[in-house]
Amino acid sequence: MKITKLFAAAILIFACSTTSFAQFMGGGSSKVGGGGGARVSGGSSIDSYNALWVSYLPTTMKASGNGYSSSQSGYNTFAVGVTHAQPLSTTSALLEYGVFGEFTTKSEKESGVTSTMNLIGAKVPVNVLYGLDLGGFVIYPYAGLNARFYVSGKHSWKYEGESESSDVFGDDSDMKRFNLGYQVGVRANFSNFFVGVGYEDMITSMSTDDDYKLKFNMINLGVGFMF
Repeated sequence: MKITKLFAAAILIFACSTTSFAQFMGGGSSKVGGGGGARVSGGSSIDSYNALWVSYLPTTMKASGNGYSSSQSGYNTFAVGVTHAQPLSTTSALLEYGVFGEFTTKSEKESGVTSTMNLIGAKVPVNVLYGLDLGGFVIYPYAGLNARFYVSGKHSWKYEGESESSDVFGDDSDMKRFNLGYQVGVRANFSNFFVGVGYEDMITSMSTDDDYKLKFNMINLGVGFMF
């Protein structure tokens, strides 16, 4: 699994470089509304900052092709990651980038058969945010792109004490590990804390079949803490 090891190394290098860059810029993080940086709409100022995020993403899988389409809800994605945001010049806009680990799971039982799918992956988002000071707190509408890579995936079945499993991304699979997507949403900042809601969708298909499209879309419910 050379590609998996290389991707893991890239994530580690990215995380280390993000922390080092933040320290170089001024000791880690600065507080929204603290002064000295870009001016958000409404008069407050903002410097660069780091944030630790925990998110829950209700997930839906959508499939289409050759006149067929379906939508399967009930997938649950949990994510933990870090981001760094940097003002763009002296405008109210910021550039944000980060890295997240993700775990997606779905389990269902039908006709005595319990089916479970688990996916483990990583996501690297890049966003542009715009700060709006509403007095007492700042909101940040945002939009951006992301790259998502699934490190592993397992589909398993249990029936009457018997079980079997398969590799979602195995040699005989038509599923792709790497996908591109986009996200839009809004966050609110209160002192050192963030709360946010967003929507994520895939641009590329998870299927290698050009006539068949398979994508995840997600509602991102997240909380963040500056550090």
